[in-house]
Amino acid sequence: MAQKGYTELQPLVIVPDRVQTYGPGGGGGYVGNAGGWGLQEGPRRGEGSGGTIRDIATPNVMSEFMNEQIANQAVIDTEYTARFKTLTADTERELEQNKLAAKAGQALTPAQAAAAEQQAAVKLIEAKKAQYITIAPKMYGMYGQSPYFLMEVLPQQMMRELLNSRKMTPDSLMKLWALYDDVYKSALEVKALSMAVGVVAGKLAGLAQQRDRLEAQAVPSEAQQEQRLALIAQERDIHFQQLPEFLQNEVIKAAGSVASMSTAQALNHYKALMEGMAAAKLAAVGPIVAPPPYSRGGITIRFSPNNPKINAPLSKPELEALNELVFLQNNTEIGRKWLSYHDALLKKESARQLNETAAAMGGLAERAGDADQIKDAVKFTADFYKDLTAKFGDKASALAKELADKAQGKRIRNAQEALKAFDQYKDILDKKFSAKDRQAIANALEALDKERMAKDLARFSKAFGSVGNVMDFVDLATEARKATQTGNWTPFFVKAETILAGKAATAAVAVMFGMLTGASLGIVGFALVMAITSALVTDERVAKLNAFIMAL
Repeated sequence: MAQKGYTELQPLVIVPDRVQTYGPGGGGGYVGNAGGWGLQEGPRRGEGSGGTIRDIATPNVMSEFMNEQIANQAVIDTEYTARFKTLTADTERELEQNKLAAKAGQALTPAQAAAAEQQAAVKLIEAKKAQYITIAPKMYGMYGQSPYFLMEVLPQQMMRELLNSRKMTPDSLMKLWALYDDVYKSALEVKALSMAVGVVAGKLAGLAQQRDRLEAQAVPSEAQQEQRLALIAQERDIHFQQLPEFLQNEVIKAAGSVASMSTAQALNHYKALMEGMAAAKLAAVGPIVAPPPYSRGGITIRFSPNNPKINAPLSKPELEALNELVFLQNNTEIGRKWLSYHDALLKKESARQLNETAAAMGGLAERAGDADQIKDAVKFTADFYKDLTAKFGDKASALAKELADKAQGKRIRNAQEALKAFDQYKDILDKKFSAKDRQAIANALEALDKERMAKDLARFSKAFGSVGNVMDFVDLATEARKATQTGNWTPFFVKAETILAGKAATAAVAVMFGMLTGASLGIVGFALVMAITSALVTDERVAKLNAFIMAL
């Protein structure tokens, strides 16, 4: 990485005259000389055979070994710097490949294709999370500490302990070297995986909106909305688990029980909570003070207020590491250099990640609320058909349901087409209904509860996947009343064309069903509403509807 996320201390420079090897052999207080002069050689000059065996030259071995470790760490940084630069583009490319693979060899509708793409994104995240969970424990191989900002401390301490133990062997040195590499590579790999999950997670809202838009073109079902809510719960966990563990714990502790809340209510609760926590953390940011200058041998070194090696934005595991670092600086002898900066950055980055997660929760809450409304609307419509059965019989209920089903995929007719279609019912209606019947219908429409019709119309619209200005639709009831009294239906159908032009035919069904719930219409009024609806939508039920009317 270009920014390693920690402060590099300049090593004690003890430059070897060759690359050290650790082979078999022995001599001079070191294990494993390579047959030449250097740190791994036999007796020092002037110390022949029979001389005293001396203590391990800890500073020399330490410096030599740590020089190599720092150099090797720089090589690892270079490798991952290149990966991080292209990580977003690489992850997006991987996602597109997975989306194509999920649809390959299948004849899918647009809605099914959108669902496959959404699932491909979720599965890619799950795969990367599984990798994260597998690799993450390896990066805690040095005293259980996160290595991002402690690589100048942890390796030296482990090396010092090995030297002082007097149990150093070539094998133990190689294992220690391998541990350094494994820990650091694991940390950077975990960072890469966290960033990749973030990239894909950022695509989830768009993929869900695409799927919802396509599925809205068909009649929604309760099962479909339950599936939406299940996916929303998955996305909730994905976004929440992108927070560092310490923030997850803070949120869970502060949230309390959400068992009695709907999905949308719980998500809005989390959103408000995290926004409040973020604001509190920003308010707690203190002043940043530069570390005191360091003087030695007549030279004074002054430090900037900010640690140049730890900068925003931080990934999830890096923010966890910064939280550990601030704790260690406050509670151990690790040192307090740049502590005020580290503490301020910890609070700012925590607030940023909380706000980002809160925003994601807000989007999920909107989708969950929509799913809940559609579920309610589907149940409301089912209850409406039951009420029709109770009031007017099975045939009436079946007629209404069939008309709603036939409206799917059709567009509203224009006024001329609707009038022509209505003529197929008009003669029978005129013969069947008396002036008294017409006046009763007009009176019922006059007394129509517009507030209830508007409320019910909104629910029918949700159930049938149609939308529009509800109050405009309510105005159609006034035109229907006038037409019932005058017998002139032209103004009604012209008004209907104006309001419903270009909309799905299900919008007309929703409007007419809304009239039925808003006005106390009898069986005659029901038959008239069905005839109006059919004229706006389809001729497929002319004979059946006329037979129903004649049987009244």
